[in-house]
Amino acid sequence: MNVGLPKASLRGAALRGANLRGADLRDADLRDADLRGANLQVANLTFASLEGIDLRNADLRDGHLNSCDLRQADLSDADLRNARLTKATLGHARLSGADLREAVLCDAMLRGADLQGADLRNADLHHTDLHGADLRGARLRTVLHTANLEEADLSGTDLRRQLLRNGHFHGCNLRRADLRGAILAGADLRDADLTGAQLWKTDFEEADLSGAVFDDIDTGPWQHTGRGLLYLSGARWSAATQWPPDLESLMMARSLCVGDGMWVVLRTRVHRLTVSPLKR
Repeated sequence: MNVGLPKASLRGAALRGANLRGADLRDADLRDADLRGANLQVANLTFASLEGIDLRNADLRDGHLNSCDLRQADLSDADLRNARLTKATLGHARLSGADLREAVLCDAMLRGADLQGADLRNADLHHTDLHGADLRGARLRTVLHTANLEEADLSGTDLRRQLLRNGHFHGCNLRRADLRGAILAGADLRDADLTGAQLWKTDFEEADLSGAVFDDIDTGPWQHTGRGLLYLSGARWSAATQWPPDLESLMMARSLCVGDGMWVVLRTRVHRLTVSPLKR
């Protein structure tokens, strides 16, 4: 069905289970509408007003939602595979259980969004794109393996125990983020700001930390117990990397200069260096 309803006024409409595949809904007003379980595959919702809309279990595969307003929308368990959400506004939207594989969220605003259990597996630079996305306060109990989060705002975001291996965090704002137990092995964290972040048992092995800021970080009780709880074996860092005073001397002592103001953290015999106080 190719319905042409550009600029239509459908605010509060009851369209549960409707077949709107391929519909032209550009600039349409669908605020507070009920589209639970609706078929919106390939639909064009560019610049549409979708604030408060109910899209639970809706099929939005290959949909065009660029620059649309989805504030406080309920997209729980929706199928958004390969959907285009560039510059979309998703503040406090519910995306729990949503399938966002290969979705494009370039420059989207996701402040306070609930992404618990959302599927972003195998996202990379050519698939799910979160470049410039605003994820402040978002709950991300999901997998962001190799996701592109360059220059994203993740300040205060809960990323505990997240698998972020090989992720792209160049220039990312991770101030006060909770990264306890997160796996960032091999991640690109160049110029990332981790000021005030919680990093207890965070894994940065083989990560690129050039120019990253680690001021006022919380690394757990290693300072008092002597246990190494911040994993940095093989990580790269530069003269521009900012360490807190209690770690700076340790990093210098445990790293090998590889030239041009670059260092690599040495490994131990068990191939995992844990930063902990030097024995006296």
